Amino acid sequence: MERYVKSTARLYCEMAVLNELEVATMKFQQNQHEESDSKSEVMDADFKKPVLRNNNGSY
Repeated sequence: MERYVKSTARLYCEMAVLNELEVATMKFQQNQHEESDSKSEVMDADFKKPVLRNNNGSY
């Protein structure tokens, strides 16, 4: 019975660690998604501006 109690306690500890890792992963992914959205907004704004070139093809 003591072995069962120790195993169960260890299982719950490992489940808590797994939960912390899952939360951290979700926050990381959400942050990455928000950063990519803000970068695309900046890029979209840049592409809307006209680009002027000289006759020789330089800017």
